[in-house]
Amino acid sequence: MNNPLAGEIRYLLDEAEKYLRETEYWVFKLRQNLFHWQNFLKMFDNDYIRQYGIDVDSSLIIDQFEAEYKDGVLKILIFDVPPVYKVNTQEDTFKWKDLVTNAINSLSEKPKFEKAHIHFEFYVPVGPFLKADTDNRMVKTIINQLVTCGVIPNDTMSRVKITLEGHTSTNVFPKTVIKVTSYTPQTDPDIASRTPPNYQEKSNRKRIK
Repeated sequence: MNNPLAGEIRYLLDEAEKYLRETEYWVFKLRQNLFHWQNFLKMFDNDYIRQYGIDVDSSLIIDQFEAEYKDGVLKILIFDVPPVYKVNTQEDTFKWKDLVTNAINSLSEKPKFEKAHIHFEFYVPVGPFLKADTDNRMVKTIINQLVTCGVIPNDTMSRVKITLEGHTSTNVFPKTVIKVTSYTPQTDPDIASRTPPNYQEKSNRKRIK
């Protein structure tokens, strides 16, 4: 016999999960509109408009960053977290490309790594509508921009090692730390030379046939 209370709880949880997904979707739609209107205002943030005594402030919190290159370590702090791939927009892509480029260009010495370990740390506020997923965020755009900026030559397996780390935070502002260091690949010769357990047995059977 079904427990009516369990059914009610299941219904409430299903509704909560549905609204969570819907809210997350609209959060990212709002971000899309936010970046759209920021780009619109940037068109008027120029000397031509200022000659009429009009100042336009198109800056956002996300536009702020901290960047340093010290002792062979590049560290960039951005006050946001990349969106998840399923909802990222063209505006998100352009925004994060600009953030990485601006951070690199702010350094007096341009960092270059032949082989690099790129480590991401995401700090997400506790209990946000924005899901704190770690493994499916828009990191490839960031890595590609590091290539475009000349920090790394390319992002092939022989050049780059990537790690992700997620944290919850009581601070209301989400943050991303991008840390780049030199990297020497360490190949395991045993794994590299290993074959599947029954590979030789199957090969012998084929020759017998």
